[in-house]
Amino acid sequence: MNEQAAAADPDGAASAALSASTPVGDSPAPHRPGLPPSGARSMRFLADRGPRLRSVLGRLLFVAVAVATLILGYRLAANLTLSPRTTDAEIDADIVRVSAPVAGRLMELAVAENQSVAAGELLFRIDPETYRLQLELAQAELAVAEGSLADQRRLRESERANAVVAQDEVSRAQTNLDLATRSLERLQPMEAAGYVSRQTLDEARTAVSDAAVSLRQALGAAAAARNEVQTTLALEAQVRANQTLVAIARRALEQTEVLAPVAGKVVGLKIAEGENLVPGATLFTLIDSASWVANGLFPETVLAGIQVGDSADVFVMIDQRVRIAGTVDGIGWGVVSDDEIAAFGGLPYVARTLNWVQVAARFPVRIRLHAPPEPLMRIGASAVVILHAQQRAD
Repeated sequence: MNEQAAAADPDGAASAALSASTPVGDSPAPHRPGLPPSGARSMRFLADRGPRLRSVLGRLLFVAVAVATLILGYRLAANLTLSPRTTDAEIDADIVRVSAPVAGRLMELAVAENQSVAAGELLFRIDPETYRLQLELAQAELAVAEGSLADQRRLRESERANAVVAQDEVSRAQTNLDLATRSLERLQPMEAAGYVSRQTLDEARTAVSDAAVSLRQALGAAAAARNEVQTTLALEAQVRANQTLVAIARRALEQTEVLAPVAGKVVGLKIAEGENLVPGATLFTLIDSASWVANGLFPETVLAGIQVGDSADVFVMIDQRVRIAGTVDGIGWGVVSDDEIAAFGGLPYVARTLNWVQVAARFPVRIRLHAPPEPLMRIGASAVVILHAQQRAD
Protein backbone atom coordinates (compact mmCIF):
# COMPACT_ATOMS: atom_id res chain seq x y z
CA MET A 1 0.00 0.00 0.00
CA ASN A 2 2.94 2.32 0.68
CA GLU A 3 4.38 1.44 -2.63
CA GLN A 4 1.14 2.47 -4.28
CA ALA A 5 1.27 5.85 -2.46
CA ALA A 6 4.86 6.37 -3.49
CA ALA A 7 4.00 5.60 -7.04
CA ALA A 8 1.11 8.03 -6.91
CA ASP A 9 3.26 10.83 -5.32
CA PRO A 10 6.94 10.52 -6.19
CA ASP A 11 7.78 14.06 -4.83
CA GLY A 12 6.22 13.24 -1.52
CA ALA A 13 8.25 10.07 -1.37
CA ALA A 14 11.43 12.04 -2.04
CA SER A 15 10.58 14.48 0.69
CA ALA A 16 9.94 11.71 3.11
CA ALA A 17 13.28 10.15 2.26
CA LEU A 18 15.08 13.49 2.76
CA SER A 19 13.36 13.92 6.11
CA ALA A 20 14.40 10.51 7.17
CA SER A 21 18.07 11.15 6.32
CA THR A 22 18.25 14.59 8.01
CA PRO A 23 18.73 15.04 11.79
CA VAL A 24 15.80 16.35 13.75
CA GLY A 25 17.63 19.43 15.15
CA ASP A 26 18.81 20.43 11.71
CA SER A 27 15.48 20.29 9.91
CA PRO A 28 15.55 22.05 6.57
CA ALA A 29 13.00 24.60 5.56
CA PRO A 30 9.94 23.03 4.07
CA HIS A 31 10.40 22.52 0.42
CA ARG A 32 7.72 24.22 -1.55
CA PRO A 33 6.46 22.35 -4.52
CA GLY A 34 7.96 23.75 -7.72
CA LEU A 35 11.09 25.37 -6.01
CA PRO A 36 14.58 24.04 -6.69
CA PRO A 37 16.80 23.21 -3.73
CA SER A 38 18.66 26.60 -4.03
CA GLY A 39 15.35 28.50 -3.64
CA ALA A 40 14.57 26.48 -0.57
CA ARG A 41 17.90 27.45 0.97
CA SER A 42 17.19 31.15 0.25
CA MET A 43 13.85 30.94 1.98
CA ARG A 44 15.53 29.28 4.91
CA PHE A 45 18.14 32.13 5.11
CA LEU A 46 15.43 34.76 5.10
CA ALA A 47 13.51 32.90 7.74
CA ASP A 48 16.61 32.74 9.97
CA ARG A 49 17.84 36.37 9.40
CA GLY A 50 14.46 38.15 8.98
CA PRO A 51 13.98 39.51 12.55
CA ARG A 52 17.53 40.86 12.73
CA LEU A 53 17.25 42.41 9.26
CA ARG A 54 13.95 44.02 10.10
CA SER A 55 15.45 45.47 13.29
CA VAL A 56 18.37 47.00 11.40
CA LEU A 57 16.11 48.41 8.71
CA GLY A 58 13.81 49.87 11.36
CA ARG A 59 16.71 51.60 13.08
CA LEU A 60 17.98 53.00 9.80
CA LEU A 61 14.51 54.22 8.95
CA PHE A 62 14.16 55.89 12.36
CA VAL A 63 17.53 57.63 11.98
CA ALA A 64 16.59 58.79 8.47
CA VAL A 65 13.25 60.16 9.69
CA ALA A 66 14.94 61.94 12.62
CA VAL A 67 17.58 63.52 10.38
CA ALA A 68 14.93 64.58 7.87
CA THR A 69 12.87 66.08 10.70
CA LEU A 70 15.86 68.04 12.00
CA ILE A 71 16.72 69.32 8.53
CA LEU A 72 13.11 70.26 7.88
CA GLY A 73 12.85 71.99 11.25
CA TYR A 74 16.06 73.93 10.65
CA ARG A 75 14.94 75.00 7.20
CA LEU A 76 11.53 75.97 8.59
CA ALA A 77 13.11 78.01 11.40
CA ALA A 78 15.46 79.72 8.95
CA ASN A 79 12.57 80.40 6.61
CA LEU A 80 10.47 81.89 9.41
CA THR A 81 13.40 84.07 10.44
CA LEU A 82 14.18 85.37 6.96
CA SER A 83 10.61 85.29 5.70
CA PRO A 84 8.23 85.81 8.62
CA ARG A 85 4.59 85.41 7.77
CA THR A 86 1.20 85.92 9.33
CA THR A 87 -2.32 84.89 8.52
CA ASP A 88 -3.73 87.57 10.82
CA ALA A 89 -3.77 90.44 8.34
CA GLU A 90 -6.38 92.54 6.62
CA ILE A 91 -6.63 95.03 3.80
CA ASP A 92 -6.97 98.69 4.70
CA ALA A 93 -6.86 102.10 3.02
CA ASP A 94 -7.12 105.78 3.85
CA ILE A 95 -10.66 107.11 3.99
CA VAL A 96 -12.19 110.56 3.66
CA ARG A 97 -15.40 111.25 5.55
CA VAL A 98 -17.33 113.52 3.22
CA SER A 99 -19.56 116.12 4.88
CA ALA A 100 -21.35 119.30 3.90
CA PRO A 101 -19.10 122.35 4.41
CA VAL A 102 -22.14 124.66 4.56
CA ALA A 103 -25.74 124.22 5.56
CA GLY A 104 -28.52 123.99 3.04
CA ARG A 105 -30.80 121.77 1.01
CA LEU A 106 -29.25 118.97 -1.02
CA MET A 107 -30.17 120.02 -4.54
CA GLU A 108 -28.18 117.47 -6.58
CA LEU A 109 -26.56 114.15 -5.66
CA ALA A 110 -24.10 113.18 -8.39
CA VAL A 111 -22.83 109.83 -7.01
CA ALA A 112 -24.23 106.47 -5.96
CA GLU A 113 -23.22 103.75 -3.52
CA ASN A 114 -20.05 101.82 -4.53
CA GLN A 115 -19.41 104.21 -7.42
CA SER A 116 -15.85 105.02 -8.48
CA VAL A 117 -15.06 108.72 -8.67
CA ALA A 118 -12.05 110.65 -9.92
CA ALA A 119 -10.31 113.40 -8.00
CA GLY A 120 -12.11 116.69 -8.60
CA GLU A 121 -15.35 115.06 -9.73
CA LEU A 122 -18.63 116.56 -8.48
CA LEU A 123 -20.10 114.67 -5.52
CA PHE A 124 -23.14 116.78 -4.65
CA ARG A 125 -24.46 120.32 -4.89
CA ILE A 126 -26.21 122.38 -2.19
CA ASP A 127 -28.83 125.02 -3.02
CA PRO A 128 -26.65 128.10 -3.74
CA GLU A 129 -29.36 130.81 -3.78
CA THR A 130 -28.92 131.93 -0.17
CA TYR A 131 -25.15 132.13 -0.52
CA ARG A 132 -25.42 134.00 -3.82
CA LEU A 133 -27.57 136.65 -2.13
CA GLN A 134 -25.14 136.89 0.78
CA LEU A 135 -22.32 137.47 -1.70
CA GLU A 136 -24.27 140.24 -3.41
CA LEU A 137 -24.98 141.88 -0.04
CA ALA A 138 -21.32 141.73 0.95
CA GLN A 139 -20.29 143.19 -2.39
CA ALA A 140 -22.79 146.05 -1.96
CA GLU A 141 -21.50 146.83 1.52
CA LEU A 142 -17.97 146.81 0.14
CA ALA A 143 -18.99 149.28 -2.56
CA VAL A 144 -20.48 151.62 0.07
CA ALA A 145 -17.31 151.45 2.16
CA GLU A 146 -15.11 152.09 -0.86
CA GLY A 147 -17.29 155.10 -1.82
CA SER A 148 -17.03 156.55 1.67
CA LEU A 149 -13.29 156.08 1.59
CA ALA A 150 -13.04 157.87 -1.77
CA ASP A 151 -15.12 160.82 -0.46
CA GLN A 152 -13.02 161.02 2.65
CA ARG A 153 -9.85 161.06 0.64
CA ARG A 154 -11.13 163.95 -1.53
CA LEU A 155 -12.19 165.88 1.58
CA ARG A 156 -8.81 165.25 3.09
CA GLU A 157 -7.08 166.72 0.07
CA SER A 158 -9.23 169.87 0.38
CA GLU A 159 -8.48 170.14 4.07
CA ARG A 160 -4.79 169.72 3.37
CA ALA A 161 -4.97 172.59 0.84
CA ASN A 162 -6.65 174.79 3.46
CA ALA A 163 -3.94 173.93 5.93
CA VAL A 164 -1.32 174.95 3.38
CA VAL A 165 -3.07 178.31 2.87
CA ALA A 166 -3.25 178.83 6.63
CA GLN A 167 0.43 178.10 6.92
CA ASP A 168 1.13 180.66 4.19
CA GLU A 169 -0.83 183.21 6.23
CA VAL A 170 1.40 182.42 9.17
CA SER A 171 4.46 183.06 7.06
CA ARG A 172 3.04 186.38 5.80
CA ALA A 173 2.11 187.52 9.33
CA GLN A 174 5.56 186.61 10.55
CA THR A 175 7.14 188.63 7.73
CA ASN A 176 4.97 191.66 8.54
CA LEU A 177 5.89 191.41 12.20
CA ASP A 178 9.57 191.24 11.39
CA LEU A 179 9.28 194.27 9.08
CA ALA A 180 7.35 196.34 11.66
CA THR A 181 9.84 195.42 14.36
CA ARG A 182 12.84 196.51 12.29
CA SER A 183 11.12 199.79 11.35
CA LEU A 184 10.49 200.55 15.03
CA GLU A 185 14.08 199.74 15.88
CA ARG A 186 15.31 202.24 13.23
CA LEU A 187 12.98 205.04 14.38
CA GLN A 188 13.65 204.85 18.12
CA PRO A 189 17.26 206.25 17.98
CA MET A 190 16.07 209.14 15.80
CA GLU A 191 13.47 210.34 18.36
CA ALA A 192 16.07 211.85 20.73
CA ALA A 193 17.66 213.90 17.92
CA GLY A 194 14.28 215.24 16.88
CA TYR A 195 14.39 213.71 13.44
CA VAL A 196 11.19 211.68 14.01
CA SER A 197 8.01 212.92 15.55
CA ARG A 198 6.38 211.16 18.43
CA GLN A 199 3.35 210.39 16.27
CA THR A 200 5.47 208.55 13.72
CA LEU A 201 7.07 206.56 16.49
CA ASP A 202 3.66 205.69 17.94
CA GLU A 203 2.45 204.55 14.54
CA ALA A 204 5.48 202.28 14.24
CA ARG A 205 4.78 200.76 17.66
CA THR A 206 1.12 200.22 16.64
CA ALA A 207 2.22 198.49 13.43
CA VAL A 208 4.39 196.07 15.45
CA SER A 209 1.48 195.31 17.76
CA ASP A 210 -0.92 194.73 14.87
CA ALA A 211 1.59 192.44 13.13
CA ALA A 212 1.97 190.38 16.31
CA VAL A 213 -1.80 190.00 16.59
CA SER A 214 -2.04 188.95 12.95
CA LEU A 215 0.69 186.35 13.51
CA ARG A 216 -1.13 184.90 16.49
CA GLN A 217 -4.35 184.70 14.48
CA ALA A 218 -2.56 183.05 11.55
CA LEU A 219 -0.98 180.48 13.86
CA GLY A 220 -4.36 179.64 15.35
CA ALA A 221 -5.96 179.31 11.94
CA ALA A 222 -3.13 177.07 10.73
CA ALA A 223 -3.46 174.83 13.76
CA ALA A 224 -7.20 174.57 13.23
CA ALA A 225 -6.67 173.76 9.56
CA ARG A 226 -4.25 171.02 10.44
CA ASN A 227 -6.64 169.54 12.97
CA GLU A 228 -9.44 169.52 10.44
CA VAL A 229 -7.43 167.26 8.15
CA GLN A 230 -9.14 163.93 8.94
CA THR A 231 -7.43 160.55 8.57
CA THR A 232 -8.84 157.70 6.49
CA LEU A 233 -7.60 154.89 8.75
CA ALA A 234 -11.06 153.95 9.99
CA LEU A 235 -12.56 153.89 6.52
CA GLU A 236 -9.62 151.91 5.16
CA ALA A 237 -10.11 149.33 7.92
CA GLN A 238 -13.82 149.19 7.09
CA VAL A 239 -13.01 148.54 3.44
CA ARG A 240 -10.66 145.69 4.41
CA ALA A 241 -13.35 144.21 6.64
CA ASN A 242 -15.89 144.34 3.83
CA GLN A 243 -13.39 142.75 1.45
CA THR A 244 -13.00 139.90 3.92
CA LEU A 245 -16.77 139.49 4.13
CA VAL A 246 -16.95 139.32 0.35
CA ALA A 247 -14.24 136.64 0.30
CA ILE A 248 -16.10 134.64 2.96
CA ALA A 249 -19.39 134.90 1.07
CA ARG A 250 -17.70 133.89 -2.19
CA ARG A 251 -16.04 130.94 -0.46
CA ALA A 252 -19.36 129.81 0.99
CA LEU A 253 -20.95 130.01 -2.45
CA GLU A 254 -18.13 127.93 -3.93
CA GLN A 255 -18.56 125.32 -1.19
CA THR A 256 -22.10 124.61 -2.31
CA GLU A 257 -20.45 122.38 -4.92
CA VAL A 258 -18.54 119.57 -3.19
CA LEU A 259 -15.83 117.86 -5.27
CA ALA A 260 -14.00 114.61 -4.61
CA PRO A 261 -10.70 115.34 -2.83
CA VAL A 262 -9.19 112.02 -3.98
CA ALA A 263 -9.98 109.26 -6.44
CA GLY A 264 -11.77 106.40 -4.76
CA LYS A 265 -14.95 104.46 -3.97
CA VAL A 266 -18.15 105.86 -2.47
CA VAL A 267 -19.42 103.77 0.46
CA GLY A 268 -22.00 104.30 3.19
CA LEU A 269 -24.22 106.58 1.10
CA LYS A 270 -27.69 106.84 2.70
CA ILE A 271 -28.98 110.28 1.70
CA ALA A 272 -31.22 111.55 -1.07
CA GLU A 273 -31.85 114.83 -2.81
CA GLY A 274 -33.95 117.30 -0.86
CA GLU A 275 -32.46 116.55 2.53
CA ASN A 276 -31.35 119.50 4.65
CA LEU A 277 -27.66 119.14 5.41
CA VAL A 278 -25.83 120.17 8.56
CA PRO A 279 -22.20 121.32 8.29
CA GLY A 280 -19.70 118.75 9.54
CA ALA A 281 -22.11 115.78 9.60
CA THR A 282 -20.69 112.81 7.66
CA LEU A 283 -22.79 111.97 4.62
CA PHE A 284 -20.72 109.08 3.23
CA THR A 285 -17.17 107.79 3.09
CA LEU A 286 -14.71 107.96 0.22
CA ILE A 287 -12.06 105.20 0.12
CA ASP A 288 -8.79 106.47 -1.32
CA SER A 289 -7.97 104.01 -4.11
CA ALA A 290 -4.31 105.09 -4.16
CA SER A 291 -3.59 104.16 -0.54
CA TRP A 292 -4.23 100.41 -0.29
CA VAL A 293 -2.20 98.68 2.42
CA ALA A 294 -2.17 95.39 4.31
CA ASN A 295 -1.92 95.52 8.11
CA GLY A 296 -0.44 92.31 9.46
CA LEU A 297 0.09 91.37 13.12
CA PHE A 298 3.55 89.91 13.77
CA PRO A 299 4.90 88.61 17.10
CA GLU A 300 7.49 90.75 18.80
CA THR A 301 10.03 87.94 18.50
CA VAL A 302 10.44 88.59 14.74
CA LEU A 303 10.31 92.39 14.75
CA ALA A 304 14.10 92.67 15.02
CA GLY A 305 14.43 91.18 11.54
CA ILE A 306 11.83 93.45 9.93
CA GLN A 307 12.79 96.83 8.53
CA VAL A 308 11.00 99.52 6.62
CA GLY A 309 11.60 98.85 2.94
CA ASP A 310 11.44 95.05 3.14
CA SER A 311 9.57 93.49 0.26
CA ALA A 312 6.45 91.46 0.94
CA ASP A 313 3.99 89.15 -0.76
CA VAL A 314 0.32 89.52 0.10
CA PHE A 315 -2.39 86.99 -0.70
CA VAL A 316 -5.98 88.13 -0.22
CA MET A 317 -8.52 85.52 0.85
CA ILE A 318 -10.87 86.63 -1.92
CA ASP A 319 -8.51 84.98 -4.42
CA GLN A 320 -5.40 83.43 -2.89
CA ARG A 321 -4.01 82.55 -6.30
CA VAL A 322 -3.07 86.18 -6.92
CA ARG A 323 0.21 87.40 -5.44
CA ILE A 324 0.32 91.11 -4.66
CA ALA A 325 3.72 92.73 -4.22
CA GLY A 326 4.23 95.18 -1.40
CA THR A 327 6.78 97.01 0.71
CA VAL A 328 6.95 97.42 4.49
CA ASP A 329 5.83 100.98 5.11
CA GLY A 330 5.94 101.07 8.89
CA ILE A 331 6.03 99.05 12.10
CA GLY A 332 3.66 99.86 14.94
CA TRP A 333 5.20 101.53 17.99
CA GLY A 334 2.57 100.55 20.51
CA VAL A 335 -0.46 98.44 21.29
CA VAL A 336 -2.97 98.49 24.15
CA SER A 337 -3.02 95.50 26.48
CA ASP A 338 -6.11 93.94 28.01
CA ASP A 339 -5.05 95.23 31.43
CA GLU A 340 -5.09 98.83 30.22
CA ILE A 341 -8.48 98.37 28.59
CA ALA A 342 -9.90 96.92 31.81
CA ALA A 343 -8.54 99.72 34.01
CA PHE A 344 -11.29 101.38 36.03
CA GLY A 345 -11.15 104.37 38.33
CA GLY A 346 -7.45 104.91 37.68
CA LEU A 347 -6.54 101.72 39.56
CA PRO A 348 -4.35 99.04 37.97
CA TYR A 349 -6.14 95.89 36.87
CA VAL A 350 -4.58 92.65 38.11
CA ALA A 351 -6.16 89.39 36.99
CA ARG A 352 -6.42 86.66 39.64
CA THR A 353 -4.60 84.14 37.48
CA LEU A 354 -1.04 82.99 36.94
CA ASN A 355 0.44 82.96 33.47
CA TRP A 356 2.69 79.93 33.25
CA VAL A 357 3.40 80.60 29.58
CA GLN A 358 4.55 84.02 28.43
CA VAL A 359 2.71 84.95 25.25
CA ALA A 360 4.53 87.21 22.81
CA ALA A 361 2.79 90.48 22.02
CA ARG A 362 1.90 91.22 18.42
CA PHE A 363 2.48 94.51 16.66
CA PRO A 364 0.95 95.75 13.41
CA VAL A 365 3.20 95.96 10.35
CA ARG A 366 1.93 98.15 7.53
CA ILE A 367 2.64 96.96 3.97
CA ARG A 368 2.14 99.38 1.10
CA LEU A 369 0.68 97.49 -1.89
CA HIS A 370 1.97 98.07 -5.41
CA ALA A 371 -0.62 98.14 -8.22
CA PRO A 372 -3.11 95.86 -6.42
CA PRO A 373 -5.97 94.35 -8.45
CA GLU A 374 -9.07 96.47 -7.91
CA PRO A 375 -11.51 93.52 -7.43
CA LEU A 376 -9.46 92.25 -4.48
CA MET A 377 -9.17 95.56 -2.67
CA ARG A 378 -11.83 95.79 0.03
CA ILE A 379 -11.28 97.27 3.47
CA GLY A 380 -11.35 94.53 6.09
CA ALA A 381 -10.63 91.66 3.69
CA SER A 382 -8.52 88.90 5.27
CA ALA A 383 -5.05 88.37 3.91
CA VAL A 384 -1.83 86.41 4.35
CA VAL A 385 1.42 88.38 4.47
CA ILE A 386 4.89 86.96 3.81
CA LEU A 387 7.87 89.24 4.38
CA HIS A 388 11.29 88.89 2.78
CA ALA A 389 13.78 90.38 5.19
CA GLN A 390 16.77 90.04 2.86
CA GLN A 391 15.09 91.82 -0.03
CA ARG A 392 14.95 95.58 0.35
CA ALA A 393 12.83 97.62 -2.03
CA ASP A 394 14.66 100.38 -3.90
